Amino acid sequence: MLDDEEQYLRAQTEQAKLEISSRLRGLKYHAAEAASPRRLMSTHPWISLGTAAATGFLAARFIARPRTPENDHPLPPRVKARRSFRKWLARGQTILSLLTPVIQEIIKARAAYTEPHNGTEPASDSVRPNS
Repeated sequence: MLDDEEQYLRAQTEQAKLEISSRLRGLKYHAAEAASPRRLMSTHPWISLGTAAATGFLAARFIARPRTPENDHPLPPRVKARRSFRKWLARGQTILSLLTPVIQEIIKARAAYTEPHNGTEPASDSVRPNS
C-alpha cells in the first residue's frame, strides 16, 4: 500500500516538473517574441518609430554638451564625479518616466493580440525567434 502511494507521488512529481518546464519554455518564448523589435515594428509601427525617435532625441540631448566658459572651468575630480553621477541619474529617471507609458502600451497591445493557448504551441500567427 505504501509502495503504491510512493509511486503515485513520484509520478505526480515528475508530471508537475514536466508541466512547469513546459510552461517556462512557453513563457521564455513569448517574452522573447514580445521584446522583438521586428515584431513590434510590424504590429505597432508608429509607436515603435516614436519611441526610437524620442530615445534618439533624448540621447543626443543629454550626451552633447554645449561649450561654455562654465564647462571649461576645471573642477576637482570628486566634485566632477558627483555632479556627473547626479546628472546621469536625473537623465535616467527622465528617460524612464518618458518611456514607461510607451512600454506599458506596448505590453497591453501585445497582450490584446495574443490568443490564449495551452502553453505548448505558440499562436499560429506568431514568428519563432532564431534559435
